[in-house]
Amino acid sequence: MPNIYYTKESNVQLAQGMLDKVNQIGQKYHAVTKKMIHITSGNRTRPGQAQAMYTKFKNNGSVKLYSDQKNAQEIKDAYDKGIKEHKNESTVVKAMTDVIDSQVRRSAYISYHLVGRAVDIRKKGMTSSEIEAFRKAVQGSGARLLNEGEPFHWHLQW
Repeated sequence: MPNIYYTKESNVQLAQGMLDKVNQIGQKYHAVTKKMIHITSGNRTRPGQAQAMYTKFKNNGSVKLYSDQKNAQEIKDAYDKGIKEHKNESTVVKAMTDVIDSQVRRSAYISYHLVGRAVDIRKKGMTSSEIEAFRKAVQGSGARLLNEGEPFHWHLQW
């Protein structure tokens, strides 16, 4: 059994192949820093994606973070409408989920989390040298690395 170079939130679900990819990055990171990386998010259901986007928008996140800004804006419009109408969080998230469901029926996936090809890694507490070590560890992994905010984290997608 190989060494494990990551920790994860108890609710994080990932296929073994994705865990193996993250572990390879973690091994390179650990070789330099002697620390493990921490996975905060993996596979997401559609309601889970809507909840993550609700939190992002609530914290002034922008649709500009998404490569598909048109579909992100559709979801943001549902968020904005619910907030304007003073709906509670669960009602707004349900409306956002409905938009995501509609998009998925058109084979439009707002996030690689929905198809099991993305993970979020905790960035909080990393020093500048640890950040550099993480960036280098990702190189050659085939992952696209995005620096996302609120909460600050690394998003890796394959």
